[in-house]
Amino acid sequence: ERAKIQKYEHLQHVADMKIVGVLGHSGDGKSTVLNRLFGDDSEDGDQGPFRTADDVNSVTKVVSHEMKDHVIYVDTPGVKDPDGDAKDDENFNNLGEYLYGCNGVNAFVLVMNGTNVRFGGNIQAMLEYYATYFGAKQFWSHLVIVMTRIEGVEKRKFGRSKRGELYQQKMHEKFTEIDATHIIPIITVGFDDDYAQFRQAVMNAVDAITQKFGKLQCEHIQSPIRRMEQELDDLNAEIEKLKVEIAGIQKEIDGISSAKEEQEKRITNPTVRDTFPLLLNRSARI
Repeated sequence: ERAKIQKYEHLQHVADMKIVGVLGHSGDGKSTVLNRLFGDDSEDGDQGPFRTADDVNSVTKVVSHEMKDHVIYVDTPGVKDPDGDAKDDENFNNLGEYLYGCNGVNAFVLVMNGTNVRFGGNIQAMLEYYATYFGAKQFWSHLVIVMTRIEGVEKRKFGRSKRGELYQQKMHEKFTEIDATHIIPIITVGFDDDYAQFRQAVMNAVDAITQKFGKLQCEHIQSPIRRMEQELDDLNAEIEKLKVEIAGIQKEIDGISSAKEEQEKRITNPTVRDTFPLLLNRSARI
């Protein structure tokens, strides 16, 4: 693990470098957003350095990055992909190694399909997964949300329904770790947008987060390996607690067994006192 971390450590020493991690489900437009941030103004957003796909299957299999204008854009594999939780754990551990190597991140950009109007279970599970991994308080304070596919009719519907405000409200209701006064930046993008303006809006949000909160440092990151180590420690502590309880119960059992053996002995080999108790009790009335 240390060797993997070392290959990213050179990124710590680049002056005035911002690190932006881009997260999200596969198929929600994560790679396209990365290309837009990198300066790709093409019609489909597929002319940048990040590979895009036409279906929901993830084309990002490993953590990678590209640098431009003193910003490192970090591409991450999609969370909750069909490969299952074990693959998610592997991907998150690789991301943790990356962030440890470059000494943290300025902000996370979470890419979400803005046409999904419901704040449903899958979205909540994804957010909870990220909050647990990065540390809830730090994750929410370093988060920028980009909602994709907000174009044409969807853009009008998004504005009329105040979907961004509703998402903000629902996140605060669901996740009590979010400070009541904190407003998570929510930025929309579609294929009919001014992409330079979009890039500026995202970077303004990143700059505001950095000025207010600094970088998210690695001690807040709960990587799968660290989580499993903590779970192992908790299990070992529970085992020791049970051992103490078992020892106490065993002591009671031993005491009862000893009393039982004594009683059986007195029944099998009674003493004179056991057989004729009244004869030996001079004070008893006959």
